[in-house]
Amino acid sequence: MEEPTSPAPLKAAGQPSAKKSAGRKTAPRKTGSRKTPAAVATKKTAAKPNPKATAPTEPSDADIRLRAYFIAERRVQLALEGDPANDWLAAKQELLQEARQRQS
Repeated sequence: MEEPTSPAPLKAAGQPSAKKSAGRKTAPRKTGSRKTPAAVATKKTAAKPNPKATAPTEPSDADIRLRAYFIAERRVQLALEGDPANDWLAAKQELLQEARQRQS
């Protein structure tokens, strides 16, 4: 006949189990990163782009779309010939021209 097995002993409240504490690792402590003097000097001497010297940036699609809408509205009200592709191109040209004028 086999001997009956006894149930596992209950752990006392507040005591960590052996399994959890054995596998637990502590995270390494983070310390402030120190930069070398060369890295600091490079960051300070980095050239900043001059906003006036750069070419005008491309207008966003949303800006072009809005301007093309108003161009199309004017074209329809005045019964002028045209199509949406030409409205888009005209809108982009106008926005680029305005950006150049603002830069000057």
